[in-house]
Amino acid sequence: MAATALLAALRERQLEEMVAIEAMYEATVIGTDEASADDQVSAGELGCTLRLPYRDEHAVLQVDLPAEYPTVAPRLALSCPALSSTRLAAMKAELTALAAARACGDDGEVCVCELAAELEARLRSVEEEEKEAAEQYDGRSAQTREDVQHENAVVRIDHMNSAKPYVRSLEVWAAQYGLAGRSRLRYVWSLVRQGSILARASSFVLSRRHRDIL
Repeated sequence: MAATALLAALRERQLEEMVAIEAMYEATVIGTDEASADDQVSAGELGCTLRLPYRDEHAVLQVDLPAEYPTVAPRLALSCPALSSTRLAAMKAELTALAAARACGDDGEVCVCELAAELEARLRSVEEEEKEAAEQYDGRSAQTREDVQHENAVVRIDHMNSAKPYVRSLEVWAAQYGLAGRSRLRYVWSLVRQGSILARASSFVLSRRHRDIL
């Protein structure tokens, strides 16, 4: 009689928690008076399936409540297509440890709501970590692109007696390769382009070192 009364009291606590879960989350209570279709919940036992959003998918937490719950820990199963198997296993281990900590014999506490809240927080934390990592990667990529695309070359014009024709020759050459150039102090010409120009600039200057510009 005492054991029957205890199980009835535990059952009442389980039902109350399932009502709360259904009100707070996208959850489906299973079990009631018959075994579930997949036989994960024995006849007379309760359980629930929670769906928590993550990215464009859902993390699904299956919680099965033994008749003695919460004096014993619930059985858990966790799945999510958007999570790696390693991270999924780590999350399940954390939830299992939390459930075991709450099941302390006669003083056990119901914990399904707490498990759902913990999983929700972990999913949010992982999503924020991934977002931050993606932003850092994009920032490094942008910096790398900027470092590669912007180069300067400076050509010192030593043909002081024919600077204008020489600069004009440089301008024509620069236009052919889409370069931007400007003169400084009449004898220094700076080239700026998105991409590598140093080799082309060196080749151009060498080809004209012994050429009469007049």
